[in-house]
Amino acid sequence: MSDSQIRKVYLDSAATSFPKPPEVLEALTSYLEIAGNPGRGSHSYAMSGARLIMEARQEIARFLGIQEDERLIFTPGCTASINFVIKGYLNSRNLSHDSSGVKDGGIIVTSGLEHNSVMRPLSQLGRDSAFEFRSLGAGKEGVDVLEQLESLLQSSSSVALCAITAASNVTGEVLPFKEAATLCRKYGVACLVDGAQVAGKLPLDLSSTDISFFCASGHKGLMGPPGVGLLYIAPGFDLNPLIAGGTGSGSESFNIPIAYPDRLEAGTAPGHDIWALSRGVDWIVRQNPEKLLAKELGLLQGFLNWASKQPGVRIYGTSGDVENRDQTENAVRMPVVSFDLEGCSPNEVAYKLDAEHGIALRSGLHCAAQAHESLGTLDTGLCRLSFGPGNSEADLESLTEALEEILSGMPCS
Repeated sequence: MSDSQIRKVYLDSAATSFPKPPEVLEALTSYLEIAGNPGRGSHSYAMSGARLIMEARQEIARFLGIQEDERLIFTPGCTASINFVIKGYLNSRNLSHDSSGVKDGGIIVTSGLEHNSVMRPLSQLGRDSAFEFRSLGAGKEGVDVLEQLESLLQSSSSVALCAITAASNVTGEVLPFKEAATLCRKYGVACLVDGAQVAGKLPLDLSSTDISFFCASGHKGLMGPPGVGLLYIAPGFDLNPLIAGGTGSGSESFNIPIAYPDRLEAGTAPGHDIWALSRGVDWIVRQNPEKLLAKELGLLQGFLNWASKQPGVRIYGTSGDVENRDQTENAVRMPVVSFDLEGCSPNEVAYKLDAEHGIALRSGLHCAAQAHESLGTLDTGLCRLSFGPGNSEADLESLTEALEEILSGMPCS
């Protein structure tokens, strides 16, 4: 079959959503046609840019259940948001106003499923500090993350921060991140949640939770473009800015503004990305996020049902039934799963799927070495497939038929 005859199937939404809604693509262009530098001047072009960013901030904050929309910060991405927190909170020194930042080291707690966007800045910070790191055993059978966390919080008054992913980008497992945040608040500890895999999928009412810092990507479940991320800072918490510069406010002073969002949004905002992100959120609302997630989890269940009948397929992490559950509030996983085929390396499987069947999924370590170490797959990596709003039963059928063909030709090489 020629390349032109291969039906293209995209199964990598955990990396980035594709295709984007037409409204998102249109917004990128329309913003650039009418907007100048937002907040830099009172002429109509500057005011147009500022107005669209304000509307986008309000709409996205409303979708995420954030009451004080000025505490929703636009960043270059989820990785940047996490770095803002880890370095701006744990490294805070001599702030010009009230802060609950940590100044003297302590224990930093993570799950066993964290992305490198959490682990690398923590490692970087740890080389030059007195911080000690503890990992909860998420990803291992029979581990109660909340029980481990509470035991640690009870036994030590030196916990400085808990950083926990809302859902693993490798296994799709949803961790009890809201409950972890409540435990942290009980013991006076800040809780950072990496929400890259749940924003736009799980219902979130952030102002009613005990989450201290919530970070998310714009280009994954929120259906926006790459280049913009979100950071929510709960009232009572503050960050030392990592970047200083023009904000369009308080320009007579060399001091960094105190008020949010200007405090953390120095420089010209990527207004086209921000406006396009808001159009992605609007699209999700109109499509109904609960229905979108139910459809994606239904496809996931279909794959798990198929895999359970294939002796050469092994599923990693949570593999339990996702049907007959409240698929929003009590979802046990996102529509993400990692697997391998006995006798064939994950990289070779992914190559065959792409080159011979037109199916795009991701193999390797998924920028999550700690998760793969917890799963025992650090040396080999895994294949990961992730469903999105654009996928269908036909995509699932194409995938399973292709995998059966690969299985029938084992070993791969």
